[in-house]
Amino acid sequence: VDAIADTCDCPDALHRAPDGGCKHRLRVALARGERPIPGWVDRSAIDEQLGQHLSASPLIATADGGTEVFEA
Repeated sequence: VDAIADTCDCPDALHRAPDGGCKHRLRVALARGERPIPGWVDRSAIDEQLGQHLSASPLIATADGGTEVFEA
């Protein structure tokens, strides 16, 4: 995945071209806080290094429809 160009050359991105992007582009969006992590996700299963080297923080969806900063 090229996070700067927002592209990926994995088979999923090249052949199926899913609307939301492949899993690699999704992880970049989650790490950057561009898309919130779904609230139903088991927080203990989230990689503690997600977003570690970025200025923005990952967000996680809350039950009230908002988001909060995810801290591992």
